[in-house]
Amino acid sequence: MAYRPLKCHMFWTYYPWMCRAWGILTATGLWGIGAETCYHRYLLGIYLLFVAAIMSFLEIVFVISICVVLCVSDERITLISCWKRVLWLDDYKKGIFYFLLSGGCFVPQVKLWMPLISGVMLVISGVLYCIKTYKTRQDEKLRQLADSRQTYDKFDDVTQDIEDNFAREHNVHQPIPIPQEDIDSDSSSEEGGLASQDEILEV
Repeated sequence: MAYRPLKCHMFWTYYPWMCRAWGILTATGLWGIGAETCYHRYLLGIYLLFVAAIMSFLEIVFVISICVVLCVSDERITLISCWKRVLWLDDYKKGIFYFLLSGGCFVPQVKLWMPLISGVMLVISGVLYCIKTYKTRQDEKLRQLADSRQTYDKFDDVTQDIEDNFAREHNVHQPIPIPQEDIDSDSSSEEGGLASQDEILEV
């Protein structure tokens, strides 16, 4: 029973990399098909090369993002704000964009069938990125839940510190717990005293 949740977790963990791998494969196919179409002097080849350039850039954004984070530390720089706008084009937004780009690949051309393959690959890539939206939203919910728990723990620590400071400033001493052995001995001595008093009364 525990195998299926674990398997689903591993699937969603590697799903973004699967989307990127398929996107890079699609961009590579677009470069090859575009070059072949231009070689046969079709204007569609220019469009395919244009789409290949755009898709290549969008699929290596995560690599460029790592370089930007490592090289630029100040978030107030204009480069960071512009780069965040580039990162905005992801998930379903990127999927819809790929759907729009695939339209030109299905334009009927005489003796051309290879652009249809690139169009189908673009559609598949768009579907994969639309599905990726589910994982992104689940990750955001888990992150918010973790932040709320961390905030709650910090609130408990602050409350405890306030109580300790208040007790220290007003000399409020905490009650000293009495050992259970002393309580038992006191109760047994009281019972012995009552028994002796009963014996004296009987005499």
